[in-house]
Amino acid sequence: MDHNRDRALLGVKPVPPSDRYESLLTDLQDRLEKVEKKILYMQQLLKAQSRNVYPGIKLTPNQETIVNRLLATNGICSKEQLYEALYSSRGYKPDPKILRETIRVVRNQLRPHGIEIETQFGKGYTMPRESKAKLRKLARSERVGSA
Repeated sequence: MDHNRDRALLGVKPVPPSDRYESLLTDLQDRLEKVEKKILYMQQLLKAQSRNVYPGIKLTPNQETIVNRLLATNGICSKEQLYEALYSSRGYKPDPKILRETIRVVRNQLRPHGIEIETQFGKGYTMPRESKAKLRKLARSERVGSA
């Protein structure tokens, strides 16, 4: 059978290969983006159900996400990076006051352990090296204690 002739009889225009590939690529990119969002959402659910990584510090999943992002960032962690870590799977960006309040609460939780979060006005937040070392030591003591 001649597929091109059959298509012509049905009134179907042949699609150039480049258009088909472009369409397929766009579809795959959309699917990948949806899957990545689902993975991030599932990771957040698992994190929320997991035990506290930092003994003696009571953190909500969002607070722990902030602490982990600051711990992993060398230099300044921008507000946009924190919003992305916290809210990308939810598809919205809340009022900036929510992030400031969450940082304030996290600071209060970390302060008794000698761990600080510094504000870099107009840029974002940092966690000093000494504070990162203390936080990592806390996390290691939890792993050693539970093993």
